[in-house]
Amino acid sequence: MAEPDTSELTPAEENDYYKIAKQGKDTWNRWVREYLTSEQIDDSGLSHLDNLTENEKAELAAKLDVIDLPNPADAYFENLKFTDPVRFSGYVFIEVYFDKVVFESVVYFRDSVFLDAVGFGKCSFERSVNFLRAKFFAGVDFDECKFNRIFSFGDVYTSEVNFNDVVFNSSAFFWRADFQGPADFTDSLFEEKAIFNSTKFSSLVSFSGVSFREAPEFHDASLPQNTSFYGATFNLSKSDSLRLWNGRARAWRTLKQKMHSFQSYQEELNFFARELDARARSEANTIFVWMVACYSWLCGFGTLIRRPAYILLAVWATSSFFYYLFMKSPSAISAASISFSNTIPFVGQSRLIADVALKSFSQDSYALVYAFSVGQGLLSAILLFLILLGIRNHFRLK
Repeated sequence: MAEPDTSELTPAEENDYYKIAKQGKDTWNRWVREYLTSEQIDDSGLSHLDNLTENEKAELAAKLDVIDLPNPADAYFENLKFTDPVRFSGYVFIEVYFDKVVFESVVYFRDSVFLDAVGFGKCSFERSVNFLRAKFFAGVDFDECKFNRIFSFGDVYTSEVNFNDVVFNSSAFFWRADFQGPADFTDSLFEEKAIFNSTKFSSLVSFSGVSFREAPEFHDASLPQNTSFYGATFNLSKSDSLRLWNGRARAWRTLKQKMHSFQSYQEELNFFARELDARARSEANTIFVWMVACYSWLCGFGTLIRRPAYILLAVWATSSFFYYLFMKSPSAISAASISFSNTIPFVGQSRLIADVALKSFSQDSYALVYAFSVGQGLLSAILLFLILLGIRNHFRLK
């Protein structure tokens, strides 16, 4: 994402809407209240307030050095630069736009209410951002925003929300948020933690193309069946912390279980592979670690078909050459037959071919050849199992 050109931004202090907001929460909310329906007044919790009187509006207009106050139903804060902390906690907005704004200090929208469309597109937040318990009744757009510090979206109520192509350079917290409409995180980047614990998603959820640098947490979250992680990447940082890897294993296990409940088996398999890898990194048991490493290398935790097939072909060719070297009367066809019979022993006549062919070896080499054939058979059986496992996982139906 390109850095905003701050030279084209207007200082926030020159914006009339910000001048009114600086008069305090009650003044702003009383000014807005006049433009609300009775239902909106109840939704925004302004029943206890009165509208501004005509004298109060005249005094406010005089402070702004304007004849008439602007319309709060369309509040525009676009293309501004806020150098001081923005404290809009508890403010009520109707339709408001903060597009292409640079916030150089902390931003607070705790308990704020947004009754109509909200735009934060292409904003840059240099410090922490707090939307705790905010309510968005008509959705919100954060497309192409950049959050350089902690982003808090916990206990938020919202309808449709867009986080397309957003950069979260620090931890992002969405715990207990209630997404009543579609939630779109397509092509966003989470550099640190992405916490969705106990979050409720009621409609379409897309993490397509998202890049996670840490395992996202969805413990006790409610996800709909049409949740998508298509094209998402997980490039986690390296660490020697067993505790960190154990936490990552728990995060992958939660996602694996949720994908299984949706019968989304490709994504379930993907998260299972990541869980197993994280478990191996959090274990002190060397044998288990080596077993998982072999499982990963041989077949990508059951996700690959061609790799074990190629290894099986290499085992057959190498074994054929071995048998050829020890035969009394070297024959490429006989050597290949013996190797094939040990590679796929359940094919008809293969055992008979092997029994006849083994007579082609001298007594001195027979024991070695026989032991080698047993080892080849065991390795081939494992590889055949992994090939079948990959086929089953790729075409799994329930």
